[in-house]
Amino acid sequence: MAEERVEEREERAKSSTSPEELEKLAEDEDVNVRMAVAENTNTPVSVLEKLAKDEDEGVRSSVA
Repeated sequence: MAEERVEEREERAKSSTSPEELEKLAEDEDVNVRMAVAENTNTPVSVLEKLAKDEDEGVRSSVA
């Protein structure tokens, strides 16, 4: 099976309501996927706390 494209993961990060899926996507290597998780209103606080410490400034500011 082919790997999922970044755009597909980013779309899932924007629209998912599953805490488990959002937690997994929050660890994605692509910064845009992590930013989409940070901006998703369904993302659990525990995941947002991890993203607030992300190496990328854009991800951290998306949490705020």
